[in-house]
Amino acid sequence: MGNLNESNINKIYLKASLIILGFSFSIILLFWGPSLIGGILALSILVILSWFISGMNLLHPLTWFPPLFFMYSVSMPMLILVGEFPFNSIYEYTLFVQWVALLTFIIFVGRNSDLKKTYDLTILRNIKYILIPIFSVSLILSSVYLIYIYTRGLTSKYAIALDQSIYSSFHGFFSILVFSYLILFTYKLIKDQKFPKIFFIFTITFALLILIIAGERDILLRMILGTIFIVHFFHRRIKKKLILTMGIIGVFAISILSNMKNLAFGERESVRNESLIVDIFGGEFRSASRNLYTLISGSDSWTYFNGETLIWDLKIAAFINSTSPGAWFNQNFYPELVASGGGNGFSLVAEGYLNFGILGVILWFAILGLILKYLYKKAHTGLIWALIYIILIPIVIYANRGDFATILTYFSKHIALPLILVFFIKHILEKDTFILKKPRSEFIKNIDYMKAKQ
Repeated sequence: MGNLNESNINKIYLKASLIILGFSFSIILLFWGPSLIGGILALSILVILSWFISGMNLLHPLTWFPPLFFMYSVSMPMLILVGEFPFNSIYEYTLFVQWVALLTFIIFVGRNSDLKKTYDLTILRNIKYILIPIFSVSLILSSVYLIYIYTRGLTSKYAIALDQSIYSSFHGFFSILVFSYLILFTYKLIKDQKFPKIFFIFTITFALLILIIAGERDILLRMILGTIFIVHFFHRRIKKKLILTMGIIGVFAISILSNMKNLAFGERESVRNESLIVDIFGGEFRSASRNLYTLISGSDSWTYFNGETLIWDLKIAAFINSTSPGAWFNQNFYPELVASGGGNGFSLVAEGYLNFGILGVILWFAILGLILKYLYKKAHTGLIWALIYIILIPIVIYANRGDFATILTYFSKHIALPLILVFFIKHILEKDTFILKKPRSEFIKNIDYMKAKQ
């Protein structure tokens, strides 16, 4: 027993030593490394440290958030290094600010990677009777919306955003489609104990149509990411090598998907840059670091908000009409683009900086880390919590180029409220056995089998 304890202590010391060594090397590169390259390498070391801490557990926040945060953070510096944009010393400071943000996130999330799943999967019983109608209706109304966009010749997201037709309200059914698909997919996966290929292919194909006609890439990405996390959590753990492979493929896929936006109108040409770096960093990932640069370089035109934007975020999440930090940023720095129906997003790091400078960045990412840490733990104690966490993951990733309102609004309006309504309706209907019968079906037997596996 003594030798065993001594061995564990030695392992802890070894891990702690490696983390301290990596952290020290990251600091050296950040402050004394070669210009932008030093900052990029310092951030990459933090990503590797986060994987070391999480053990590459796919569901752990330190596995999926840091690498994508890295991509958003280094995009403009990488484009500068290959000559796409002129050098500006402010980008050295933005790398420092984003390094502080990621370090704060790592510290507040911590490890917690050895949690056991201890919940009752029977809560999914009869859920199909509520979700199949919801999925079907959202699919039909989404189809109507796509037909309207195509027949009206709305060839860009700007044109769609400026459209005042009643059909524009159908856009909200895209999110309902994603929500109902992910829960139905979970139900089918657990019930049949196999991957529901036909359902997956059908829904992903429809999501591709949304991308090609409406230019909405996030619908497809949310479905694919949600599917991967659900399979890993409820069916079969994905190996670490496959996680890395999928991550690399995903980075290239985002660039390809950008060229498929509004492709149905035949007006968008697929642009292939000679530089692979430009292909990867010149699209989706560019806006976050550029917006942080724009905010800092234009600091003479604004004063610190001292936490006011967090109140805006909470108001929007609580269905109270309010501006958002992203809206404020675009209205102040890109008013002409806003007038034409567009926008350049924002940055979660920039929102923190907008409030209290570097201290605001620390505060914002401490809050984000604690939220994700809490949800990650809760995901192991209840199936509903697991679904909340998994559905929210793509939104948190997207919020890197948005704001806290992006996360809080989606959580309250597109996850929490729909889940409450679905399970409330399910509870009401199950009271009447003539509406929803509750026999010990094959579904329950499969759940018992899954519990035995765990």
